[in-house]
Amino acid sequence: MKLRPLFALIAVGLTLPFSAAKSDVNLVFSPISFTNVPSSGSFNVTLNLVVTAGEQVVAVNYFLQELSAAGFYIISRSVAGSPLSDTYSSDAMVAVRPGANLAGGGPAAGTNSLDLGANTATPQTTTGSALVATYSIGLDNVAPGTYTIQTFSVPGSGWVDQNQIDRTFNSQASLTVSVVPEPATWSFIVLGGVAALGVNRLRRTRRS
Repeated sequence: MKLRPLFALIAVGLTLPFSAAKSDVNLVFSPISFTNVPSSGSFNVTLNLVVTAGEQVVAVNYFLQELSAAGFYIISRSVAGSPLSDTYSSDAMVAVRPGANLAGGGPAAGTNSLDLGANTATPQTTTGSALVATYSIGLDNVAPGTYTIQTFSVPGSGWVDQNQIDRTFNSQASLTVSVVPEPATWSFIVLGGVAALGVNRLRRTRRS
């Protein structure tokens, strides 16, 4: 009697029959964009692991980066609710600056210092997608503009399969952040504009 293939996940993937198509393992941010974030503000974002066509994933390895060195940093990380909860570095260690800066110190230009990845604590069964971690990201007087934050894995690694073999993600997570001046800065800009209008009006009055 033939046995059906078991669709059992170790942490976050599905086991495929040998005849199945090639698996995709991806990191994805949710949401994937933020608008009107103050230059010294913060925002929260979740990082998810998404598996299509099925796979067994027992560990992940990644960093966060923002290549322009604009001043983004990790305020906090939480793996509560994630099957990948056996972290390489504690949440408290991850948030310690300058290691939390997304602008340097890691294995590539513009990455935080510590590997943010984790192993599975216990085998779990799920389908398709799983939470990796939730991050609070801070801005340190970042100039107004649009920035890209993404995950980074050392070449040749990214996630580990059930045979303890390093494999690469099909795609890394990416998000865009639109930064605006602080409210106080806007006030100065508005006051400056009003003052400029007043001066121009006074000049016109004197000429007439």
